[in-house]
Amino acid sequence: MLLFCAIAALVFACDRWGKNIALNSDWQNAPLVVGEFLRFVHVRNTGIAFGLFAGGGAAGVWILTAIALLLSAGFAFYVWRAGSFASAAAAALMAGGALGNAHDRLRYGYVVDFVDAHWGDYHWPAFNAADAAISVGAFWLAFLLARGGK
Repeated sequence: MLLFCAIAALVFACDRWGKNIALNSDWQNAPLVVGEFLRFVHVRNTGIAFGLFAGGGAAGVWILTAIALLLSAGFAFYVWRAGSFASAAAAALMAGGALGNAHDRLRYGYVVDFVDAHWGDYHWPAFNAADAAISVGAFWLAFLLARGGK
């Protein structure tokens, strides 16, 4: 459980750091271009992944925040029951990311996204460190479960 808390806290801290930079930059008006495939932007996402369910207003903020908090508690319970290092790390990535985005919803009413990866004219939806951690943790946990792990 200590590993779970440490990784989740690290993800949360890295996410806050990146979002603070985005909030205090002018990236909303003038994105920072880094190479051919990456830009740093400031996007206000009122929905969930890829902007789904955007425009839910105050009720949406509370519902999405409640879901994130319940999922984080569920991940902690899972780790307590499973007890493996790998599953604890995967669950902690997802919990830290969920808490990072929940923090944004409660504080700002939206999630701060700041990474824009693109290939030519195709742009992946803007994301943040929390989203990346959630994705990596989910794939890692699915991989472990597919291999028959706890």
